[in-house]
Amino acid sequence: MENKVRNFMADNQLIKPDNHIILGISGGPDSIALLFVMQKIKDEYNLTLSVAHVNHGLRVEAAEEEALVRRLCHNLNIPFYSHSADVASLAKEAKKSIEEMGREVRYGFFYQLLHSLNADLIATAHHLDDNAETVLLNILRGTGIKGLRGIMPYNKGIIRPLLVVSKLEIEAYLKAEGIPYFIDKSNFDPVYLRNKLRQELIPLLKSEYNPNIVESLNQLAIIAREENEELENQALMLYNEALIKSTVDTVVLNIPFLTHLSTALQKRVILHTLNTFRGELGWEAIDVSLILDLMSKDGSRKMIHLKKQLNVAKIYDELVFSIKEREIINFDYLLNIPSTVSLPTGKKYLFKIVSPEQLVTNDCVAYIDYDKCKLPLHLRSRKAGDVFYPYGLKGSKKLKSYFIDIKIPHYKRNMIPLLTSQDDDIYVVLGYRISNLVKVDDKSSRILIIKELS
Repeated sequence: MENKVRNFMADNQLIKPDNHIILGISGGPDSIALLFVMQKIKDEYNLTLSVAHVNHGLRVEAAEEEALVRRLCHNLNIPFYSHSADVASLAKEAKKSIEEMGREVRYGFFYQLLHSLNADLIATAHHLDDNAETVLLNILRGTGIKGLRGIMPYNKGIIRPLLVVSKLEIEAYLKAEGIPYFIDKSNFDPVYLRNKLRQELIPLLKSEYNPNIVESLNQLAIIAREENEELENQALMLYNEALIKSTVDTVVLNIPFLTHLSTALQKRVILHTLNTFRGELGWEAIDVSLILDLMSKDGSRKMIHLKKQLNVAKIYDELVFSIKEREIINFDYLLNIPSTVSLPTGKKYLFKIVSPEQLVTNDCVAYIDYDKCKLPLHLRSRKAGDVFYPYGLKGSKKLKSYFIDIKIPHYKRNMIPLLTSQDDDIYVVLGYRISNLVKVDDKSSRILIIKELS
């Protein structure tokens, strides 16, 4: 199994030498297998591994499971970071399903750790059977080609090294190696749709229709990935041809150019615009249909209001995507240290100074050398022309270019707080990266930590 995973990662270029990878490890068989396989492979690439574990507060054995993962990490000499949350209460408060909230909490912690440790990638333990379930689930939901791709080997900084192996191979590997793990009994609860697919529908399809259904669904996913990539590349070229104007809060497309495309390509270009301008999550076929309908209407100065605070207008021969004005948030706070600041975005942060001995890295959004800062400090939103020196990179970079590189949607950029000097030297892009100007080193004596309180 180790060789299959090794070859899969090489074929898909999932990792590079010297990468620092955060492993999402729950304690179940899949993630424990991921932990041991990556441990075996790490020396070949000179990898740095860290483990992130989330206790969802849903099962009585969760503390035991955390203790097991902690012990295994100690034995393997891998740093262990944990986070606890009352997912059931959070889901109720947010009016979301426990599955959805659990995923938000999990990945929120993974990304927080990724940035605080300045790591390169997050690895999760999805495998062939998970992928087959995802493809089947998306078929039942009436997906397009994107949904047929299933779980991607790489997506937004997350890699899935086990997508080449099955559940049976994982269990056989753990048994052969004598590696302990926990079984999450909620995986057998038929109240969850995915569990019903796993326990009822897929066994039925295997026994009555196709004994190789898992392999067939994975083959479908591979074909869909290849064809979707080609269509995405075509959509990007057409989008660039249709593009008249692109700013922080506006994108303008040429309607006559779009109307000469096939309906399928029109949809692709519109969806690409929505994804680029307002982020990928949440868009549905109805949103694209409403925009197509708007394009076809006679006259001009017609407008529709979509989710994510987005307006789309037809103004003569132009299709104008714009952010509602009330969402543009600007702020600038002069900081006294220590202090607590509540932002108009709804976020709240604590700033205080600690000694190197008091520093707990997994308990804060960022930490910097206070004595390297030019005082006074400000906490503000971005400005045109902002430049900073990202930690781990050489030289300076325009903040706008940095946001584009890490795929921060337009509508989120004004809400990301920046810790700066009076002269606008950017010291921290909160939640993302610090500046080389203020990095902590072995000479640091006063460390400014930033904690998110809400």
